[in-house]
Amino acid sequence: MALSLTRAAAARWAATTTRLARTPPPAATAAAARCAFSTDDGFSGPSGRTMVVSLTGPDRVGVVADFSSLLSSTFGANVEASRMAQLGGDFALILQLRVDADAADPTKLQASLSETFPGFAITARETAAEVPTASGSQYTVELEGPDSKGIVAAVTEALVRSGANVGEMKTEVGPAPFAGYEEFRLAARVQVADDRVSGLGAALEKVQERFGVVVALEAIGGDK
Repeated sequence: MALSLTRAAAARWAATTTRLARTPPPAATAAAARCAFSTDDGFSGPSGRTMVVSLTGPDRVGVVADFSSLLSSTFGANVEASRMAQLGGDFALILQLRVDADAADPTKLQASLSETFPGFAITARETAAEVPTASGSQYTVELEGPDSKGIVAAVTEALVRSGANVGEMKTEVGPAPFAGYEEFRLAARVQVADDRVSGLGAALEKVQERFGVVVALEAIGGDK
């Protein structure tokens, strides 16, 4: 089967990620629903230090409120971007924070958070305030088909061999309508040099043929 290489607008990416999130696991609760979103308020905040903080542990209602309240009240942190998801029985959260220059360093921040949230794996590290600019154009990669071991490894191997930088990737396994098997779905946003796009397409076509899935590589905005 041939790889679908088309000209798509950025709206296609939004529609795909919405589709991936629309079918919660059978045991999903209100707590799970409030986890499946990402934010970026675009607030630059005062000058200071930028940190990335992650939390992973047992899912429970209120963990986001408790965690963000502590960051704000104790460390004066402003949440600039976040990603959250329920994975199995656990809840995973990653935040980009802006804190005052004289605030606690990442080691002390991590220690304080770990003491307040026992049973959760917490990390904190300082990072650059801005994402380094990469050359090339942005594309979406979408994949759907029977779930098989090694699909993610094969896709990411194709991306790295083509020099593609992954900006975001989401995967999900769920029942395939009227098919009787588990379907794997992947949506990714990548940036790749213009002279390597054809090589990426060829690599993804091999993934398609190997696993019997449907793969689409589409440009985000503009004609390619």
